[in-house]
Amino acid sequence: MKFTIKIKELKEYLETLKADDFQAGDGVSFSNPNGIIKEGFSISDIEKGFYKNKNIPSDQIINYGDSFLVDALGNDLSILIKSRRKYKLPDGRVVHAKYYGTVIKDCRKLYGTPLNGYWIIPPQFIEKTK
Repeated sequence: MKFTIKIKELKEYLETLKADDFQAGDGVSFSNPNGIIKEGFSISDIEKGFYKNKNIPSDQIINYGDSFLVDALGNDLSILIKSRRKYKLPDGRVVHAKYYGTVIKDCRKLYGTPLNGYWIIPPQFIEKTK
């Protein structure tokens, strides 16, 4: 990896937010186009043509090798690293991403709702390594 993620600082930051602080697309109850935490779009989904009619900003595209937040294990917020190769999650499910760690264990308790979707990790919590 060419980066490390400041998990402790990220967790403290996420615990100060509300569900409305997460940017979300159509059909989501906490939809906020100006949210602090940006919604992410997987490069593999884009390549498959799922977002043909959507103009996606480049800073919201999750490329191979990028880290992102997602509800990976169920009602949580975990960090995964996008990959072409398949990896097993701790619960046994196989996805095209490598599990990095869980940041928030219970989104329903903290935010009042589960957070479904991909989220971009704010850049201040990603430290580039040489």
